[in-house]
Amino acid sequence: MKINYAQIPVHFKKPLPSLICISSNDAYLSQETLDAIRRRAREQGFVERIKIQASNDWDKTLHAELHNRSLFSDKRLIELHLDEHKPNAAQCKALLALLAVDFSDSLLVIHFSKIDTKLETTKWFKLLENKGLSITLWPIAHEHLGQWIMQKAQQLGLQLEKSAADFLAHQTEGNLLATAQEIEKLRILHVGEKISLTDIERITQDYASFDVFSLVQACFSGQTAKVLRILTNLQLEGAEPTLILWAITRELRLVADIVMGLQQNISLESLFRKHRLWQKRQLPLKNFIKTHPYKAILKFLKMAHKIDKIIKGLAPGKIWLTLQQFSIQLAGSDIINNHYFSDV
Repeated sequence: MKINYAQIPVHFKKPLPSLICISSNDAYLSQETLDAIRRRAREQGFVERIKIQASNDWDKTLHAELHNRSLFSDKRLIELHLDEHKPNAAQCKALLALLAVDFSDSLLVIHFSKIDTKLETTKWFKLLENKGLSITLWPIAHEHLGQWIMQKAQQLGLQLEKSAADFLAHQTEGNLLATAQEIEKLRILHVGEKISLTDIERITQDYASFDVFSLVQACFSGQTAKVLRILTNLQLEGAEPTLILWAITRELRLVADIVMGLQQNISLESLFRKHRLWQKRQLPLKNFIKTHPYKAILKFLKMAHKIDKIIKGLAPGKIWLTLQQFSIQLAGSDIINNHYFSDV
């Protein structure tokens, strides 16, 4: 049977099947699911856990483990971590033969750290899907992240206002581990309390006075001096230029999508609701959209693409200087004419 992330709680209330395959593009969801399987397996008496890592002869190791009885426990959980390694033809054949046998004293979990639809067409995978569970874990979509945060917080005894959850979703989107860590911090600081947007903003300011998202807000609010101050601090703190560029580019793409929506006569309020933008984020974006036509936004995206090449070493240039030039131009300053963007 094939299931997704949302269906896991219902299926894990039942006895686990002897065969489970996890395919995931998100490391946090993979770990969370593996932990849930381990807990449920212990409840079913699978006390001993054996972990097999991907290697040239992992199929032989797996064969030996499945056919040898344990000296320590009647039931064993065997984890085969193939991660991004695809089974070759011989290994696929070995898996097909192994999965055809019923091992009542073993629970086999196969883990892939990348979703591969071609894998699902193999004979061994179809057999596993027929006899056990195939769990596909896609990253939490942006529009569902706020709800996911509220559910996780509720599980920890926290009550988050919707605006607070949306703010946290924006701050940590693309890094579910960071999202979970922030929820855990809230549990420690605000157990049993209802958490508002103001509480979230204060907490994030306390632990990161100068972070990437503060830079993005300053760029789109036209605060040139603050942009320069934050960038200087980020450089001193050893921040990754790739993360800075990603955050700015994500906001630019959001603005581009909103401007395209306006051109299709969709109201700004409807577009803000679609993208789950709380009120504090709306004002700087409104002002930016008023002063920057779609053509200008595309030019900024081309500039970002050029910076990406510089970061990757595919084009000449000083990374931090170029980021500085780019950011203050976004903030509305043209005091420096940067030759890096002369061809954009």
